[in-house]
Amino acid sequence: MASFAVEEKPFRLRPRANKHAGRDEVSVWSRAGRSVMRMVRHNSRKPKASSGKGAKKTAALANRTSRARNQRVAVRVTYAQNLTTLAEWQGAKDPRLFKLIISPEFGERMDLVAYTKVLMEGMGQDLGKQLDWVAVVHQNTDHPHVHVALRGISKDGQEIKLPREYIQKGIRLRAEDLATAQLGIRTEADIAEAHRREVVQRRFTPLDRAIAKQQPSNAKGQDFPALANPANPTLKPYQRQEEQFIANRLRALATMGLATEKAPGQWEVRGNFAEVLRTMQRTSDAPGR
Repeated sequence: MASFAVEEKPFRLRPRANKHAGRDEVSVWSRAGRSVMRMVRHNSRKPKASSGKGAKKTAALANRTSRARNQRVAVRVTYAQNLTTLAEWQGAKDPRLFKLIISPEFGERMDLVAYTKVLMEGMGQDLGKQLDWVAVVHQNTDHPHVHVALRGISKDGQEIKLPREYIQKGIRLRAEDLATAQLGIRTEADIAEAHRREVVQRRFTPLDRAIAKQQPSNAKGQDFPALANPANPTLKPYQRQEEQFIANRLRALATMGLATEKAPGQWEVRGNFAEVLRTMQRTSDAPGR
């Protein structure tokens, strides 16, 4: 059973410990943004029997058909020595803490609290573990997303290990399936709207991935030329629209100091532009922002 708190009301993790511990947790995870963030704590229900670990589940998820129209969800996973001030976990001296950032493409359309609960329950079933976690929903940005802290020890005392394949693809595939179930398939209008948003975002986007493909493989880290000419008469309508989005993105990169227009439709892009954009994203995604 999950319990919720909005704004500054405290929350606690089970098993219950010092009744004031939750107040310290809230102060760490919400800070100045606590008036615009929603918090949820949840201990996953005991998972159904699972025949394999995350790697096998990743293969099963990847083999599903008709993924082209699935909603898009970005997932980032890191882990570190457990230096968190979450009182109960710190006191237990857990070996590590996993940190996940779940960013649905259209998070503002979703019930992110319910979505996160179902996602974490599914992860528990994939891994065959009773997961213990706490999450913060960030609504105070242009791109609503969820921060999840996953304890490195399951509720029955087993060490949590996330297989490489599950980190790389498995969590994202499950997250995209759930987003599609909540929002429906990704329409042409959704794709166009996503690109319109990506044009000005200070993070690495699919438009940037298209630009990066123009960088020669033997010139990594070096400035490189990029072309974007939506006026090209040989382009089909959908190609022209895509080219226009890329041109608009290059103009936006110029305002960030990451590209320079040399001639109509011709740009020079900084060799490390992708790294700079990813750094911007990590900064904006940090808890408390």
